[in-house]
Amino acid sequence: MTETKYYALFDIPTPQNFEANQRGRLTPGQQTALEQAAKKQRSQVAIWVLTFSILFVLFGLLFWAIARDSGTSLLQYVILSGGAIAVGLGIFAFFLFPDISLLLAGEDLQNGGVEAALGKVAWTGRRYRLSSDSRELKTLRSGVTVPPPGEYRFYCLSHSGLVIMAEALGSDFARPSKDLLLDALVRANHFSMADLDVNRQGSLSGLQVLKLMAYAGWQAIMFLASALAGYLVLRDLPSGEDQLWAGLSGALVVILALIAAWNILGAVWDILTGKATHTEGIVTRHEHRTRNSRSYSYQINQHKFKVSHIAYNALIDGREYRVYFAPRSKRLLGIEPF
Repeated sequence: MTETKYYALFDIPTPQNFEANQRGRLTPGQQTALEQAAKKQRSQVAIWVLTFSILFVLFGLLFWAIARDSGTSLLQYVILSGGAIAVGLGIFAFFLFPDISLLLAGEDLQNGGVEAALGKVAWTGRRYRLSSDSRELKTLRSGVTVPPPGEYRFYCLSHSGLVIMAEALGSDFARPSKDLLLDALVRANHFSMADLDVNRQGSLSGLQVLKLMAYAGWQAIMFLASALAGYLVLRDLPSGEDQLWAGLSGALVVILALIAAWNILGAVWDILTGKATHTEGIVTRHEHRTRNSRSYSYQINQHKFKVSHIAYNALIDGREYRVYFAPRSKRLLGIEPF
């Protein structure tokens, strides 16, 4: 696979954009991409501000009612409410300030000025960070394509320092970049180079066998809990209209028990055979959101592997990888870039 020499963080990396940035200018396409990203961030900030405003009003009404009924001073409740809102705003600013910085780059977008700065992309243990000794660099925490770890010449907006493109340095930058990426993936997915060497030979390492045993044990607990709950529900079925709902609930927990049993069989089979398999190709990372939760996964060649948020951050999209996994239980064992 041919390694890309330059990377765009907001749009598609094209020679025209790269040449324009080298000359110190934004292209119309880059300006459009940045304006769209800024519009998205404005919408998110507006939602957060509206949410905090509603909470402030609701807390104010609640504390006013408490003060009126108890006959105490309203001042202490106002201070308490204001303190809670201030803490919330502080947390909000801490997590989203890099994204909010795009909203402050309006002058940069109008002027279209671009500056270059030497720096690097490094894995911090939780996410990739862009840094330079010559100036402060900023990037969004979501919605951008971060280049692989290594040494770069960054092209950023003149005043805000928001990075829009990165040029890899050196004629043979692919090898060190791949090694740094592998190191980040090893740490984020909790396997070792020794594990990877064993997987390359088509086998499970001793540590991976222990992890599969722990997984099988957890699934056994889930099986017993689901089976017991299903038995208790189906044993004492109520009469009348409630019988249907109780029956459906019992059937649901029985299904959960069967899924856990299948997972146990798969893990035990993998432990007994001691084999590992792999697949190769482009791996994509995905974020799955529901109303009350968020999960992450790697996807490749019809395979889907659940991973942690840190492992999600460690993967660079659009590259070819070799992914090792247990053949029956489909548990992720390791991953390495080509």
